[in-house]
Amino acid sequence: MRYRFLLLIVALLTFLPSYSQNAEYNSVNELLNDIYSRNYEKPITFMRHYLSSVENGTEVFQDSIYIGIASLLMTSYVQNNQIHDADTLMTHIVQYMTTTGKKTNILYQLYVAQGGLFCSLKKYNQASECLSIARDMIKNQEEREEELSVILSMLASCHMNMNELESAKKEIEEAITIIERSNSDFSLQRKITIYQNAGAIYHEVGIPDKMEYYTKKAYELAKDNEMFVSEFIKIAHNLAVLYLNTGKYNESLTILHEIEKKPLSEEERSEVYESIFLGYYYLNNEDETVKYANLCCNSIKAMSSDLYSSFPALTIEKIWDKNAMRLKVNMGILSKFHNNAEAVEMCYDNVLFVKGLAHDNMSRLRKIIHNDSIIGNLYSEVKKLKSEAMTLTSNSTIYNTLDEKEKLLQERILEHNKKDNINFYLPTWKKVWNTLRNDEYAIEFITYSGFIQSDSKSEELKYAALILSPKADQPFFVELCTVNELKEMYLKALREREIGINGLYLRNQDFILYKLIWEKLDYYVNNAKTIYVSPILGLKDINIGFIPCPDGCYLIDKYDIRIVTSTAEICNREKIVFSDAYVYGGIEYSVGEKESNQSSYRSIIINEVCDSTRNGFGFLQASNYETEQISNILKENRIKTSLYNGSNADEYSFRGMDEHSPSILHLSTHGFYLVGTNKYQEYFTRFIPYLSSDSWMLLSGILLANSNPTIKSVSDSNALNDGVLTAEEISYLDLSNTKLLVLSACETAIGQDMKEGFGGLVKAFKNAGVKSILASLWRVSDVPTANLMISFYKYLMGGEDIHSALLKAQKEISKQYPDPYYWAGFVIID
Repeated sequence: MRYRFLLLIVALLTFLPSYSQNAEYNSVNELLNDIYSRNYEKPITFMRHYLSSVENGTEVFQDSIYIGIASLLMTSYVQNNQIHDADTLMTHIVQYMTTTGKKTNILYQLYVAQGGLFCSLKKYNQASECLSIARDMIKNQEEREEELSVILSMLASCHMNMNELESAKKEIEEAITIIERSNSDFSLQRKITIYQNAGAIYHEVGIPDKMEYYTKKAYELAKDNEMFVSEFIKIAHNLAVLYLNTGKYNESLTILHEIEKKPLSEEERSEVYESIFLGYYYLNNEDETVKYANLCCNSIKAMSSDLYSSFPALTIEKIWDKNAMRLKVNMGILSKFHNNAEAVEMCYDNVLFVKGLAHDNMSRLRKIIHNDSIIGNLYSEVKKLKSEAMTLTSNSTIYNTLDEKEKLLQERILEHNKKDNINFYLPTWKKVWNTLRNDEYAIEFITYSGFIQSDSKSEELKYAALILSPKADQPFFVELCTVNELKEMYLKALREREIGINGLYLRNQDFILYKLIWEKLDYYVNNAKTIYVSPILGLKDINIGFIPCPDGCYLIDKYDIRIVTSTAEICNREKIVFSDAYVYGGIEYSVGEKESNQSSYRSIIINEVCDSTRNGFGFLQASNYETEQISNILKENRIKTSLYNGSNADEYSFRGMDEHSPSILHLSTHGFYLVGTNKYQEYFTRFIPYLSSDSWMLLSGILLANSNPTIKSVSDSNALNDGVLTAEEISYLDLSNTKLLVLSACETAIGQDMKEGFGGLVKAFKNAGVKSILASLWRVSDVPTANLMISFYKYLMGGEDIHSALLKAQKEISKQYPDPYYWAGFVIID
């Protein structure tokens, strides 16, 4: 929740500017009017200038005026989504007041401002501490009773967000009692704030009558009052959502259309449009639903683009949490209006946008780094600090330094983008469609669920396919199975291991995958030769090409199935030429150890010993043979090849590829994706609060030479060469020269990513710039995998493209190992 810290308006209004020579405002009212109208750029510049004037001695103000302007500037920063600037200002003001020895009887205002800032950052414990100090400073001062009511209201909101509802209820009721007996010139502002908070708190407490009563009171006070535009927008939207959730759709839409006419931020506009389209959705008004759904999505994209262009490496998760998920939820429109061409087109574009944010962020950052040496040097420092933080001796100093460097890096990139007028663009479905050849089709798999007319909850989540055909001028929508149906079926197969996997992929079984995923699609794609498929969630764990069909063949026998992170990749076709290769294998995970040691190390993914799988930490016997054979094949075909094995296959050599990666990178090693709780969890998870907002970045990775001591926490070697390379560390490398990455390891194509696209190592290497990745979907056996890889390279060097080379290698290995478990687990992801 945002707070407008206007408790110091009294002090500000007594401030008659003596600085008229260079002043941009003739009165304080002009300054406040700009802020009320949400035109922040000019007021922010103005207030920053005069705070500096006070501090350098060119202007002399009362302390109350200085604090008042500082608080108002902080308010403007928060309202304008410049949270980092507000935080920096707060720190600076406190330091200035302390170092100059200034003491004032309104110092409590700084605690109020800081408490409000912490609320904006959702740090409610810190916020309540600051607000409690401010409350105690003035609680017995009659002349500050109104200020006390606002502080109590803010405290109540903090406690509400901390789920301390009894405290919240008590504080808001005390605030209401105080403010309702006040009639000062400023009580109106305070009543609006307190009634607004009361509505939210009574909603959480579960007293709907009081929620509606106080929200309506705040709405009536703020309505048609130009001083309270921001308050009105927030309050009116709360009231509209209340009516929406209680089935009063027309009343809700009336208020929402009132808000629509106000000066809205992009975030507010997207939220209002979202509520409007839901209102029309419930009223079954197709045209208006689609219209406002489109407007909502466009606002979300505009907002995401602005944030994305600031610093994709550090802000991408914020985009996911706030914006990309909203785009996905909005696909619920298809539950009612999937025959509406405009709605289907909107959803296809949403998918491309979301996946573009997920997979293209680091490539854009790399371009900036190469063009700006200052940013490049800062980025190198951040990368080094990220790795140094992954040590047993890391401390708060490292984390604080890392945080400071990341903030500085973000500021530099913001300045760079403003200076160079960086624009953000992603392909639309139309561009992808125009790129398709006559025999090519594209399929974006999505999830969606309809909206239930109660608190905007959704129905059961379902899979669907959005299909582009060169013979149709719009995408098709095809409903598939539910997410739970596929999940339960696949988990059952994994529990049964080889038997379960073979049960899904053998051609003489019950064709459950075909029925759930492909049966309805055959009608739409039966004229296709090549089909580009972009899966999500559980569909990523299925080798779609090897889905058995009722006619006795695999899908790959009927169609050339190409898996892509996004069908937008079709727009970036390029001929691949291989010139050099790095091959890693036969790795010593403990110094001098060249025998299987898996009796000492259980699998990171499963809970049992299995010496024949590439799933533990022991020396992989077949890996040595595999990589030597592959190196010979590459060298025979004039590919400059470097082989890293034994103790030489270390993290130091891997990091040496940064910005200088080969066109082929082959990794025959252990990949890990940590799930559940086991003895390795502690090593990784203790870093998560400091290094990543999304744990999969630390819980996925690969193991290189001498990684066993690191994992067992018996040593604390150099973090840049400890043998454990997490997805987070990989993401920060520049491997953009690599056209083909082969992950000859276990379950490297999986990984937690509940948002969109691929997670785990695939996403990490995609962030690093790798074009195509050969990865595995399940536990793979050592010897069959080695033979498969050798066969793959023979076909690749014989002139086949990477897809055809893998398919031919799989068919060849299937003659020796008929069970699909041994060869169907590998896929190529472009």
